[in-house]
Amino acid sequence: MFKKILYTLISCSQLGILFSCAEQIDAVSENYYLKSGKIYYIPGGNSFERGSVETGADKNTFQVLSADVAKDKAHIYYKGYAQKQVDYSSFYLEDGLFKDKDHVYYSKNYSTEPGRPGNPEDRNQWNIVRLADPKTYTHQAAPNQQWAKDKSRYFYNNEPLDVDYATYSIINKSFSADKNTLYINENRLVNPTKYVPKDIDSLTDRYILLNHNTLLFYVSHLTEQQIQNSKDIRVLHNNVLCIDNKVIVDGNLFHPNEADASSFEILFISTSFFCCKR
Repeated sequence: MFKKILYTLISCSQLGILFSCAEQIDAVSENYYLKSGKIYYIPGGNSFERGSVETGADKNTFQVLSADVAKDKAHIYYKGYAQKQVDYSSFYLEDGLFKDKDHVYYSKNYSTEPGRPGNPEDRNQWNIVRLADPKTYTHQAAPNQQWAKDKSRYFYNNEPLDVDYATYSIINKSFSADKNTLYINENRLVNPTKYVPKDIDSLTDRYILLNHNTLLFYVSHLTEQQIQNSKDIRVLHNNVLCIDNKVIVDGNLFHPNEADASSFEILFISTSFFCCKR
């Protein structure tokens, strides 16, 4: 009883006449509230700045499952909206993933994702992860949380990858590979390159040494440097390294014939000042 009173006081405090008092339904979520006999989704309890959604849910059977997910006797709700594709009877949450007996689902409510619907209800409808097996589908641990896998496929940003499952591996933030191909991990896609990997050394999140003789760097585009001697490598920064008597910055040769790789140092990371004995 004390908790319910406290939740009510929090939702009403300092808001004056801007809000009708709403009672937080469950400590699991600060987003679902009972107000005037109806269930609302109010992000953080702040409807003035963040809006509210009347769920239409049955208040007597309403149950909060996570910060944004809830259910009543008939529907599964996400951010206040009933989910139309989900099999209600078999739905479950597993490690933050939305699953039922047939599918894995994901929210497409991201402003940067292509095809984002303009209507809030449509925007908050879950999409099916194509070809995913719900029983074995898991997200990879940080820092590789953009990837997932099940018993037979890898996925990147909820899309299945056409890779060799048995040999595919994540090299670093920028690169991945299987026995046949080196891939670039772009913002939303994993794209194949022309390179066939035999040996890969990850030097930073953005550099790899491929087959002992090819230095590759990727941020927004791929750059390549051919290397004669890869035995002496000094990594100075995620974007800066010395190799084969060369200084490489952002994948490119830095002042060829001027910069001395053996003494090259970074003075200030934020302003990119460098020095060497020359």
